[in-house]
Amino acid sequence: MGECGQLRAPGRVVTREQAQLVRLLLICLAWSIGQVLTTGLSLGPANVIVPAVLGVGVYALSDDLGRSEGGGGDAKYWRGRRIDDDRRGGGRLN
Repeated sequence: MGECGQLRAPGRVVTREQAQLVRLLLICLAWSIGQVLTTGLSLGPANVIVPAVLGVGVYALSDDLGRSEGGGGDAKYWRGRRIDDDRRGGGRLN
């Protein structure tokens, strides 16, 4: 517990890239379900609209999949430079 290291902090189960692949898979699955629902129906342009609406719906619902709760971005680095780097000179412009 705590700083002694008896219990480790839970690691990330899924990386951002893996979560985005799952999101793509869910969108493709929603599109295919829409295609199956319109099979055999002569709805004209609705044969494309129904799957597209389902795909966009899944896209909107899975928007925060794989994002951290902290608001995004890595708090340690900004533009490839450590935020808490207080060295003066040596490549800093300010």
